Amino acid sequence: SYNVFGDEILKKIVNVILILLLIGIFFLNRKLDVNESLISYKGVEYLRAKVVEVVDESLDYPDNSKPVGVQKIKAKILKTGKVVELDNELVNTHSIKVHKGSNVILIQNQNSGSTDDYYYSVYNYDRSIRIFVIIALFVIFLAVIAGIKGFKSAIALFVSIYIILFFDVALLMNGYNNILVTIITVILCAVYSLVVLYGYSKMTLVNMISIGTSFLIAAIMVKIIGKVLYVSGHNMENVETLILVGKTWGLRIENLLFSAVSIASLGASMDVSVSISSSLKEIKSLNTDLDSRKLFQSGMNIGKDIIGTMVNTLVFAFIGSSLVTIMVLISHGVSFNQLVNSDFFSVEITKGLIGTVVVIIMVPVTSLFSSIIYNLKGEN
Repeated sequence: SYNVFGDEILKKIVNVILILLLIGIFFLNRKLDVNESLISYKGVEYLRAKVVEVVDESLDYPDNSKPVGVQKIKAKILKTGKVVELDNELVNTHSIKVHKGSNVILIQNQNSGSTDDYYYSVYNYDRSIRIFVIIALFVIFLAVIAGIKGFKSAIALFVSIYIILFFDVALLMNGYNNILVTIITVILCAVYSLVVLYGYSKMTLVNMISIGTSFLIAAIMVKIIGKVLYVSGHNMENVETLILVGKTWGLRIENLLFSAVSIASLGASMDVSVSISSSLKEIKSLNTDLDSRKLFQSGMNIGKDIIGTMVNTLVFAFIGSSLVTIMVLISHGVSFNQLVNSDFFSVEITKGLIGTVVVIIMVPVTSLFSSIIYNLKGEN
């Protein structure tokens, strides 16, 4: 028999547990050791300000590029109302041209030996309000196009980002096991996203199990490919900084590559899993007599069509993230043997392969668990 009242009580209990988990992550993050940053910012503040006057400027536009030169400006610090005068130096790598009314971020440096003497420089444009407005417009656009489902997906996205930053990154920085923490992060992101979007259903259960299983397999494959290609977190970009972080914070660099690939491919893998499980749920609802073997075969057939475009999506994403580095290497006349055997190329190949393999694995894994769970008695 199916006890609806009992199930409703259970759902409420799980909802409370999920909310408490999010609160727990916040306090866990607060309790983690806060080590000193690699750079000291003592006596330095980044302040919001508005340009009230451009007193003078001498600018040039070499080869129609960004302006270079100097602007003498007056800016009002919004926090205190103080008006300061400073030189805004524009160079090729840092060209922040301002005008009257521009919102900027000023760097306030305290002069040595003085507590009330400061000098100022322009750090960048103040984009904070615009960023929040764009995010709000994105959520509204999502809700208008996809309705309540779109609004729920925005909530799920923000919760996942919260978990990645406050749980995954925080624990990794403090030296916790990379693979274990990342797999827990992936599962937590999947659980919250699926519960918010699809509630407590068989499809949610299928996707939770499928995603967890697939990333466990991916962790093993990262180890194998790492051994074959002699790559690990030590071969990633900015490894020198990471080594310093490792010494100061206890960060384990060895398995950091798996963490990076897992987070990068989580969205695509969830997409594949949901697409297959949703399709099989619909097939099963239309043909209740379909046995597990035939349902599994249907999932495999659907998955083969999905894999092609999804593989392209992942590979193009990894290439796009490395595009500038590739252009720099080409401009330096790097030879074929030099490029193919470089740490950069091996790491990017590993990222692309593992991300793609996760998506491919998701097809048989999701098909298998869908064929089993959808044939169990009970509500969908």
